[in-house]
Amino acid sequence: MRRVAKLALVSLCSLMLPMRALGQSMAMPTAADGYTITKTPEVDQPAPPGYEGRTHSGGQTAIGNTDATRGKKYLVHFTFANEIKICPKADGTAEGDGELSGVYDFTDSASGAATHLDMHAIAKYKGKVGDDALLVGPVTADVDYSYKKSERNGAHSTVAAPPDVNVTQHVTAQFVVFKGEPVPKFDAFSGGDAGLGHLSEAYGTALALGFWAGVYYSVAETEWTQDGFCVHVVFGPPSNSVQPVLGGETKVIAEIKTKGGEGVRGIFPIVKPLDGGGSVSITSSATDPGSPAIFYYTAPNTKVAKAGFAVAATSRGGAASGRWETGLGTGWSGEISVSRVTEGDEGNSDLQTWSNFEAIAVTIDVKDGVGTAVGHGEARHIAINRHNVARGGVVTQEPDNDQSITSSADGAGPAKVSVELDQANGTYSIVPEYGPFAPGKTHYSSCDRDGCTSRDTPYGVEGMLSGMGGKIDDLNHVRGSQTTEIKNLGRTHNGHQTFTLTWDLSRQGTTK
Repeated sequence: MRRVAKLALVSLCSLMLPMRALGQSMAMPTAADGYTITKTPEVDQPAPPGYEGRTHSGGQTAIGNTDATRGKKYLVHFTFANEIKICPKADGTAEGDGELSGVYDFTDSASGAATHLDMHAIAKYKGKVGDDALLVGPVTADVDYSYKKSERNGAHSTVAAPPDVNVTQHVTAQFVVFKGEPVPKFDAFSGGDAGLGHLSEAYGTALALGFWAGVYYSVAETEWTQDGFCVHVVFGPPSNSVQPVLGGETKVIAEIKTKGGEGVRGIFPIVKPLDGGGSVSITSSATDPGSPAIFYYTAPNTKVAKAGFAVAATSRGGAASGRWETGLGTGWSGEISVSRVTEGDEGNSDLQTWSNFEAIAVTIDVKDGVGTAVGHGEARHIAINRHNVARGGVVTQEPDNDQSITSSADGAGPAKVSVELDQANGTYSIVPEYGPFAPGKTHYSSCDRDGCTSRDTPYGVEGMLSGMGGKIDDLNHVRGSQTTEIKNLGRTHNGHQTFTLTWDLSRQGTTK
């Protein structure tokens, strides 16, 4: 209870500071003052799939309903949002976004008087994850803060309207997230120009946004340190694709990869043989993309039901465990993997911001022709449109609409793999079979001047497994790969798509 109270108290205090500038001008009347009060339904929704955080927004409208107030209208709206990506990037970068904004409008149709006030803060968060899968050092919050105010006096006013206010500040806050602690510790604030004004409010927005970002970073860290949540261990050769002789030594390499197939730097702090016996050593516990860890497994001197070794891994992308097992039956065993990554289509201008990314991967692990297929898919598409507005001889940009599509899917199911050999022509083809995965979810969100709408639809992981085959070099071992890249994608032709398909299957003691 003390921790919950502490969270609530800090949140309230941090939120009040940046809203103070709005509060000085956004005096809202009550029903007793002669107004009809309508509250905008408050929205409190969780972050989209693949993210930790929440978005909270709401507002209120007051419309005059007496002779003294008729024609007068007040409107206030606020948004407070944070989204922290659960899985770090392959290089250990842990990113997120935040927004804290408030808009106030007053109009008087009878006199022509009007007041518009807009406070907006956009945060970009960046943290760094170490080889131990924990955040290293402080998370940096870069906050772009803007405060705009314009007033128009009534037709009969003898007082000149004050000049428009248009202040922008860029400030930076750093906070430290401690493992197991939900409350971050703020390290430093910097940036901004006191001469421009509203610097304290800019720091206040950084404090409010950073506080809750730290809370959600703590939650995300708990998730990416779960076994296999964001990364997995990939062995070469795959489990069950070789059978060492009794007492013999086998070299095995291992890499840590994201679910999208990218290599991640990490370590293997735990390496031990399975209960069946044998021993295992490792030349170095560290692994880098393209520089895998190397293990030497020595098989036991007697036949056992299960032989091999197990590892536990931590990395800049998260934590995982893995097992490498030996022994073949008479069927095909090994691994097939395919991935398709579309990225690079992104850009920003005064009137548009867009970004498009999608990664789909499927892996099949089989022993004696049967096994498991695991699929993963994720996508994020963002489109933000703005329009120019001229006030007081100054042209600024205001939002038109904001659209985002976020998709995520993970699935697993039984699989079968057969290899068709054409010895007459010296070729082979691989035929995989697996059922459809349970669908994930696509979250659509669209916001414009009239409000926001959202909906969810199913999102599936595509198979893309076809065309595997080649020349027969060894009747008991087939392997190969295909890589295709398409360039010049997207509206500015800077996007590209990479398709990668690999297979490595073998069997024991048969030439059929």
